[in-house]
Amino acid sequence: MTPTAVWIAALGLLARQAGAGSSSEDLHERLVAVGRQLTGFDFCAVLLTDESRTQLLIRAWAGLDAFYVEQINSRNPLTLGSTGSESPSSRAYTSGVSVWVSDITQHADFTQWSGPARAQGYRTLLTVPLRAGDQIVGTFNCYNREVRDPDPQLRHLVEALADFASAALEITRLRQAETGRMHQLEDLNKELRDRQTRVERSQELHRRLTDVALTNSDLAHLANESAQMVGADFFGDRRRLRFRAGTGGL
Repeated sequence: MTPTAVWIAALGLLARQAGAGSSSEDLHERLVAVGRQLTGFDFCAVLLTDESRTQLLIRAWAGLDAFYVEQINSRNPLTLGSTGSESPSSRAYTSGVSVWVSDITQHADFTQWSGPARAQGYRTLLTVPLRAGDQIVGTFNCYNREVRDPDPQLRHLVEALADFASAALEITRLRQAETGRMHQLEDLNKELRDRQTRVERSQELHRRLTDVALTNSDLAHLANESAQMVGADFFGDRRRLRFRAGTGGL
């Protein structure tokens, strides 16, 4: 069993990554790497639901072959809510309870995925629900080449690792949402400043027109000043340049 100090250090690393604003993808990559190192399982993976929430897809992995990942994601997907055989990962997702399969070759519901599993070379599977806030968004899976009988202590530690990672992911989600709100506020403030500038220009133009009407001042002079206020001189410069270049017209 991995020493407690190593587990604490690994959890601290996940916490620091979340605090530093790492992306969810980065945290998933860290989770599978840390999980593989701490648990002693040969392979680890994070499975998340697709957009329709009808399948679990492998999104991050450590030790698994890319061919196995492609086989599962494209050819033998782990469906959710299927009336047929349900994979252990699907069952862990829908029930919210971890599933330990000591030997997949003796598991009747694993027949559909036995081919890719044999190619990858694992016999034992532990799949743990992965949460984001109060929702289950996927599973954290651990695979082992040799048959491994259920170990309540190890199972508890893997569940604790998944729960800690879920908390880190929630922190990341909240930080990303806060960043998004800050950007929205910055855009809104800019829009308000621009609108205030336009209002002030309109008010100034109105004041000057009122002065002209009351004092019979030179309207042509006011028009020239007003054009400069709204930047018409810039467009006039561009128009003159186009005439000089022989384009003609506006």
